[in-house]
Amino acid sequence: MQINAARWPQAHSKFMAPIHRLPDKWLPISIAPSDSDLEVCVIDQRGVHALVFPCRRNGGEWIDASTKKHIDIQPTHWRLWSEDRQTES
Repeated sequence: MQINAARWPQAHSKFMAPIHRLPDKWLPISIAPSDSDLEVCVIDQRGVHALVFPCRRNGGEWIDASTKKHIDIQPTHWRLWSEDRQTES
């Protein structure tokens, strides 16, 4: 059986799951990468808040990605930092 490569995506698209750029949705902090600027959320007595600056995981610690200084936070979830998303807020 020969497959026409030019037609394959259209013919089989109903069988293919969509692929999304990671991550636009919030993900658990346990799987946060250490090689990317992240938007992280923390929970305090006032509720859930996204930090207004990019963070990076450095082993078991967190740093402000802009200043490279240690920050004392316990984030709960994350997504990739996006300058566009921050200007929408």
